[in-house]
Amino acid sequence: MSSSKITGSSSKIKWSSFKITLSSSKILVSISKITRSSSKITWSRSNITWSSSKITWFSSKIRWSSSKITWSSSKITWSRSNITWSSSKITWSIFKITWSSSEITWSSSQNTGSRSQIAMIVANMNQKPKQVQLD
Repeated sequence: MSSSKITGSSSKIKWSSFKITLSSSKILVSISKITRSSSKITWSRSNITWSSSKITWFSSKIRWSSSKITWSSSKITWSRSNITWSSSKITWSIFKITWSSSEITWSSSQNTGSRSQIAMIVANMNQKPKQVQLD
């Protein structure tokens, strides 16, 4: 993603190539697709698999616990996260995202997404964005 960047306002974040759009309580990802089998969630075209204790992205790992996710190489952290899968929705509580030196924080009592509306930020974490622009 040589032209990757984040553009943001109070209601919307778009990530080029992956087209992540945040609108009030939902994060919509148009390219990636989520599937669920037992306790595993898989994103096609993003090479993410999630089980009860670990998220793996290519050769790197995100440490998962009941309270936080830490992505060390790109410095993305979710604090106070509580992500659960129930029926066809993903629900999570208040979370905080830190990307490099720029910080984006979202607060909400409950955010949900259907299987086609991935309720997590999906991006190419092996490369930092060349431009971060927050409006």
